[in-house]
Amino acid sequence: MDDGYNRISLYTDLAKAVENADLVIEAVPELLSIKQDFYKKLSKVANKETIFASNSSTMIPSQLVDFTDRPEKYLHLHFANEIWKLNIAEVMKHERTSIEVFEEVIDFAKAIGWFRSHPIT
Repeated sequence: MDDGYNRISLYTDLAKAVENADLVIEAVPELLSIKQDFYKKLSKVANKETIFASNSSTMIPSQLVDFTDRPEKYLHLHFANEIWKLNIAEVMKHERTSIEVFEEVIDFAKAIGWFRSHPIT
């Protein structure tokens, strides 16, 4: 735990916080106006290669994607409630998410021990 804690960096400057990020997982309050403002600001400062993911549990990707400047690199990565018990993440794309990005985020979730495949039937 100490190792992980010592690797955490805190920033008040969004550009500095995301300057080297491959993946940004947004977890701002579940209000459309707040998320819209956040993604507009994030789109201006993040590298074009950075993948954007929302941890939203009440919205779907198609509600937020147009606030970003990279629809092909946007999806949801939602960590289950009661994470100390469930250890599950949901990965949800929308029609414009590239399949490569979708698979890359699934691989990320697997690598951190948070993904189990449960296809919807």
